[in-house]
Amino acid sequence: MFNEGMKLAENVRLRECIQGTDNDVEPELSKQAWKTLTRSQVDNLRNIAERWQIVRDHFEAAYKGIPLRLVVKCGYRPISWEKSKGRSGKSQHTLGKAIDAFIEIEGEDRTKILNETFDFINKNFSHGGRAIYKKSNFIHLDNRKKYEDWKGD
Repeated sequence: MFNEGMKLAENVRLRECIQGTDNDVEPELSKQAWKTLTRSQVDNLRNIAERWQIVRDHFEAAYKGIPLRLVVKCGYRPISWEKSKGRSGKSQHTLGKAIDAFIEIEGEDRTKILNETFDFINKNFSHGGRAIYKKSNFIHLDNRKKYEDWKGD
C-alpha cells in the first residue's frame, strides 16, 4: 500500500494522481486504482508529475495575481476500469504515464489558456503524447517514448 500523501513532484501528491486534485474522481475508480497500483506505476506517475509541475510553475508565474488553477482530474486508471468503460485498456493512464488536467481561471478566456498550455508543452517537451480538449476544457499529457499529439473534442 502506498502513502496517499507521497510527494511525486514539488506540488503534486500521489493522491492527486489517483483521486484528482479535488478528490472528485468516481469513488469506484479511486477504490480500484488504490487496490491495483504498483511500484512501477508510481514511478511512472512521479515522472509525469514532474513534467506537470513544470507546466504548473510556468503558468502560476505567468498569471500571477489572477486566480488560476491547473487541476489534475485523472492520472492512473486500472485496465479493468478502462475496459468497463468500453475502452481498449491500452491507455497511457493504465501505466501511470498520463495526466488529464483542467484549467480553472476567472476573468480570462479558457480557450486561450488551453492553447497557451498546449503550446508551452510542445515547446518544452520533445517526447510524449499531448492533446487539447477545448469543449471539455482539459489537457492530456503523457510520457510515451515518441512524440504524438492530437486534438480532442
